[in-house]
Amino acid sequence: MPQAQARPGIIYVPDDYPAIQGAVDAASPGDTIIVRDGDYTENIIVTKDHLTIKSENGAVSTIIDMANSGKGVFEVWADYVSLIGFTVTGAAGEYQAGIYLTESSYCNIRDNTAIGSYYGICLEDSSNNAVTDNTVRRNSHDGILLGISSNNTVTNNTANENHYFGIRVYFSDSNTLRNNSMSHNRCNFYSWGWALSELKQDVDISNKVDGRPVYYVVDKSNLVIDSSTNAGYVAVVNSTNITVKDLTLTHSGFGVLFAYTNNSRIENVTGCYDKHSFLLYHSNNNMVINNFASSNIYDGFRIWSSNNNAFINNTSNWNSYGAYLDSSDNNVLINNTAANSSEWGILSRGCNNNTIYLNNVLNGTLGNVLSALSTNMWNSTEKLTYAYNGTNYTGYLGNYWSDYESKYPDAAEIGSAGIWDIPYDIRVTDHAVPQADNYPLVAPVSRYLVTENLAPAAPSWLSSYWWAIVVVLLLCFLWRRKRARP
Repeated sequence: MPQAQARPGIIYVPDDYPAIQGAVDAASPGDTIIVRDGDYTENIIVTKDHLTIKSENGAVSTIIDMANSGKGVFEVWADYVSLIGFTVTGAAGEYQAGIYLTESSYCNIRDNTAIGSYYGICLEDSSNNAVTDNTVRRNSHDGILLGISSNNTVTNNTANENHYFGIRVYFSDSNTLRNNSMSHNRCNFYSWGWALSELKQDVDISNKVDGRPVYYVVDKSNLVIDSSTNAGYVAVVNSTNITVKDLTLTHSGFGVLFAYTNNSRIENVTGCYDKHSFLLYHSNNNMVINNFASSNIYDGFRIWSSNNNAFINNTSNWNSYGAYLDSSDNNVLINNTAANSSEWGILSRGCNNNTIYLNNVLNGTLGNVLSALSTNMWNSTEKLTYAYNGTNYTGYLGNYWSDYESKYPDAAEIGSAGIWDIPYDIRVTDHAVPQADNYPLVAPVSRYLVTENLAPAAPSWLSSYWWAIVVVLLLCFLWRRKRARP
């Protein structure tokens, strides 16, 4: 005779158990725990699968404050767990969360308010979960964090007034974000990963930062994102021939991110109060022109594992680093300004053959320039024709360094050509090859009127694939000759 199966039970707190943890400990898979209105002081650990824990009348009426700030209010180490309708607060210890999922899948986090913790809601090494209709605010680090977590759905959440990120996704694959609102956070939204798969998130423009749409572009080509889009955040991943222009982007992880993106352009964009204003990562043959970066947590402009890009006429002011070159070669930096950096004006690490001249580098707190494991050219590679103080000259031009005269008090100008007679030594570390700007400028760059067009030609698909085009044309020619033979 088949054995009858027990039906899922319903447990009430405090009717059946005075504490939520007691009810969780007593529950069996498939049970529902209903928590009546009230204030509870607990840290609740859930290690059983297939449990539903929900308030009777919603988050406003059911508040759980931590008992131990060094732990999460809810810590879930199980699958198919639903947490619905609570206010959770007080998990203020470093890396703790109001709701913390670890190594958990197919959970449902819905209709909760997470306030006053380190993280509001945190998923770590957790996949295929749904985070829906929650409010996360005034947490000391992130509102919602997805770390090393994939294939989750984050929908209809509100993340406001968190001290660092509203919603952050890092080292995580294939998450879907829809209709989330992020505002008044230090950085509203941030998605990052080293591998291309970790950067491919499904984030559409229904997500808003300070009321403006998030443009998270993946696998696209021939697209313009400009002021008509009212974009508040722009990330471009694995794309080509994208133009981003005429925008002001503030309070996000990036002003503009190009990752695995080639033959594209960033022009006339202002990025302020971001983590990074402009970052190129594994991105080649791009133009970054006439942009402004100010008051960011890290750098104004970062070039990381990216080659053959041109940075021209940009300004970086009051950032940790004005420009940070990391493992990137054959880029050109011309007529940019890096001013008032809290660390270095220009930092080059593991880079070679970049050409850096006609830039203003001013008032770096640690110094104007540092080169580590790098060998770059710090002045023009060819003689240029220029006017200085109303007189025309032809010669090599370097950069204007605000600390030059204090470092070289005995230097003299060569004639009246605006060039110092003592090279400016580039500070090096990590066994970098000694380098110098051999033609340092006497005055700021605006005093030198160069007649040549310094900007490289804009990259295009035609220039990128010209060898392939030549081969195709040659094959067509040979084929036609063969057909023409009698």
